Amino acid sequence: MPKATTKARKARQAKKAAKAKSGAVTVTLPQPPTAEAIYEQIVKTLPTPERFKLAQLILTDIPSRAVVDYSEEWTEEDMRDFALATFRYADMVLGEWEE
Repeated sequence: MPKATTKARKARQAKKAAKAKSGAVTVTLPQPPTAEAIYEQIVKTLPTPERFKLAQLILTDIPSRAVVDYSEEWTEEDMRDFALATFRYADMVLGEWEE
């Protein structure tokens, strides 16, 4: 048997022995299924009315504040926040130049 293979095998055996002595236990938890897997395996197999009902349940369960507004328009609050942050930054930068 080649030296490298023997060394690798001995290293693995030593590692196992060290774990056994320390009492360390490795636990692997199952990974939750992905949305794609759930859709492919479960949702796609449902009849259309049940799929609509499921979609309604999911959309109803999402809180309205979780929806992000991607509009390009700035609200009055956005402009106030921007102006305030700009003035604070300018004050910080210009404050450093004062003697």
